[in-house]
Amino acid sequence: MMNTLPVTIDGSNLTVDMVKAVAREGRPVNVKQSSLEAITASRDVLQDLIDQGVMIYGITTGMGGMREFLVPKHVAPEMQM
Repeated sequence: MMNTLPVTIDGSNLTVDMVKAVAREGRPVNVKQSSLEAITASRDVLQDLIDQGVMIYGITTGMGGMREFLVPKHVAPEMQM
């Protein structure tokens, strides 16, 4: 009988066994509301820094040898793929 109970992650409890249960057994994932709120808050901080033109390696700049060059905002979404 297949286990269909969801794997609940809270931002600090993720284990290899939990990843395997999702990847190999297809178990669903629940994310605690507190973790979703923390993700949203982090994303808001990051967006504010981007809007201010702050150089953030690999996000608003190139990578490696291009790390000192700002990526134009209209090109940035393509570079994240």
